Amino acid sequence: MISIADFAQPIAPVEALVRGKKVDVHALTLADRALAVQAAGDVPVPPVKPNPNKGSLAAPEPDRNDPEYQVKMVAWGDRLMLADIAIAVRWVPQQESAAPRQVEGVRKAMEEIKLTLTEYEVSVLHEKINRAEKGGGARDGGDGGDVDKVGAALKN
Repeated sequence: MISIADFAQPIAPVEALVRGKKVDVHALTLADRALAVQAAGDVPVPPVKPNPNKGSLAAPEPDRNDPEYQVKMVAWGDRLMLADIAIAVRWVPQQESAAPRQVEGVRKAMEEIKLTLTEYEVSVLHEKINRAEKGGGARDGGDGGDVDKVGAALKN
């Protein structure tokens, strides 16, 4: 038999270095992920078109190869990644006193992250979320993927 008490110990966060600042990156719970999905907004719906192989009476089918749909899906995926990071690093938006736990607060944090961090910094933090979710906090020996370590290597 298993209960919530068996999981009372939280997963240790993974540490990342971003511009010289140590940032704790936490694993996302399913509740965190649901909040991130909400903050990212509605998932785009593909347009529909007839399938010529099924005849004229067949119902139209989703066209996931539509270029406009694919662009919208990439943008939605980017918003979801920003929401994941906002929640995982406990980003506190300006004029706020605590990390947001509601959709509008996460959206404020997403906007600040988008305006503040580089694409590379975002990708490093997103990778750290994956490591934290695999229980990497206790085992993370630092793989050189931190922003400062890469920046230092580029200076040499």
